[in-house]
Amino acid sequence: SSLTVNSHHEEDITDALISISNDKRSDGKAPLLSNDKIISTVNDIFGAGFDTVATCLFWIFLYLVNNPDIQTKIQEEIDGKIRLRSPRFEDRKDLHYTEAFISEILRHTSFIPLTIPHHAMKETILNGYLIPQDTCIFVNTYQVNHDETLWENADLFRPERFLNENSELNKSLIEKVLVFGMGIRKWLGEDIARNEIFIILTTILQQLKLEKCLQDQLDLTPVYGLSMKPKPYQIQVALHT
Repeated sequence: SSLTVNSHHEEDITDALISISNDKRSDGKAPLLSNDKIISTVNDIFGAGFDTVATCLFWIFLYLVNNPDIQTKIQEEIDGKIRLRSPRFEDRKDLHYTEAFISEILRHTSFIPLTIPHHAMKETILNGYLIPQDTCIFVNTYQVNHDETLWENADLFRPERFLNENSELNKSLIEKVLVFGMGIRKWLGEDIARNEIFIILTTILQQLKLEKCLQDQLDLTPVYGLSMKPKPYQIQVALHT
């Protein structure tokens, strides 16, 4: 079926992409974007722009319920720094423990266990290993984030590892968390994703207390796939006072 859009009212990036596809080039050749490319682009938007943040939040709520003492520390920081006003992006620089918690979630869960495939454009030697030209390369981010030579007690969930002796963020250590890729091919949406996660987390914990249901045994074993998601779980909420 053909793609349709109201050319007089573009609501989102999907409409904009379809409009480009429908535009005739002045030389009479095919449009700059084919329908197949548009569909692929939209799939990328959903995969990178929605699934990543949603999966991270699923893990965050599970870990908060499973670690009520950590949840209390985050709420105390929110109460002390933000108080009753709505959280803002710029609050990230002041909520050190909250930021450390988010970084530890990204490291400990490593819910994107492998990067998207990369391509060796030329023959390369890396740490003594020969990588032939045109090799398809995946980076095992889970292994990097659980490497005992980089992370002390790597299997232990401990947000404090990202704080220095003054309870300030150790930014050089945070940069070692490999989730969104690295270098010039790093995912461009990392800052947007971190902002979204921060705002959603702080807004919820500013108003609510998350608790596990009675007699409910929480399972932290992931469901494996392109991204590792937690098994379905239930929580109960109460007003944070």
